[in-house]
Amino acid sequence: TILHDIAQAWNKLDAGLIIKHLYESFTFNSLWADGTLNKDKFCEHISNMFSDIKMHKIQISASIVDDPYCGGEMVKLCWGNNTSYFRILLEGHQIIKADMRAY
Repeated sequence: TILHDIAQAWNKLDAGLIIKHLYESFTFNSLWADGTLNKDKFCEHISNMFSDIKMHKIQISASIVDDPYCGGEMVKLCWGNNTSYFRILLEGHQIIKADMRAY
């Protein structure tokens, strides 16, 4: 599934596992990104983020969990004492929107 690929992307720090599912007009929002990112900016953002995580040897654990706020499922990301959640909105079999939040 797409959520499985997203969890694997974070566990393996492989941005390609997310990027391959993005719709052409994809958008991303996060407290940790500067405004709304389009597909190209997100691809650059996530690739740079994964490179930084690898460089600093940060251990991340990603798993699929129920989403009590929006329904369905989301990917829970844990590193150190931090937790965030990666949610997606699909159109057909492609991600049209994603966001990352602390809840």
